Amino acid sequence: MKRKNDISRLENAVRKYYENPNKCLYCGKILEIKLDSGERPSDVKRKKFCSHSHAAIYNNHKYPKRQKDVDLYLCHRCGNEKSRGATYCQKCKSEITLQSVWKKSIDEYLLNGNSRTKYSAIRRWAKKYLSFLGIEKKCSLCGYDTAVDVCHIKPIGDFLPDGLMGEVNDLANLLYLCPNHHVELHMGLVNESKIDIIIKKQINKYKNKIPV
Repeated sequence: MKRKNDISRLENAVRKYYENPNKCLYCGKILEIKLDSGERPSDVKRKKFCSHSHAAIYNNHKYPKRQKDVDLYLCHRCGNEKSRGATYCQKCKSEITLQSVWKKSIDEYLLNGNSRTKYSAIRRWAKKYLSFLGIEKKCSLCGYDTAVDVCHIKPIGDFLPDGLMGEVNDLANLLYLCPNHHVELHMGLVNESKIDIIIKKQINKYKNKIPV
């Protein structure tokens, strides 16, 4: 008797639900009661969509994700995209740093010790400069790229301490050379006119990237 009453109540609830059924807010389809799955009319009344995908589409359209403020992620100098919290993009940051260093005297970057240690900071900035310009790291004379030095054509020691970093590390004074050609250059065994031609080609190719 109790089971019959339960069935009767369920049938009444189902009939009452279909008198005014819920419809999917996205596609308008009637939300069916899945009695075979044990679903009850009260369960379906709480639903608003026929599927999870329709719920996602509807909610994403009605409540779109907040768009980031584009202006906050643009470099203040060139307008290109930058990291959050940074003032400049990486390229502009490197360029500004180089411009600042180039205006300083060589004396500020001289270290204690022998010639190798003494000029290490200057050589390090020369490497950063050629990398910034995007010059391929290989010997300018033979193309060897396994071990490459940044060569100062006019040796660092020939510059006065009160000279500028932008002079000793000027692009016209820098070349990538393999260790052998590096030594030969400073021994006077490399044809100077050949070096001049390479330097001119290098400047013409990268002059638009030189920080000013």
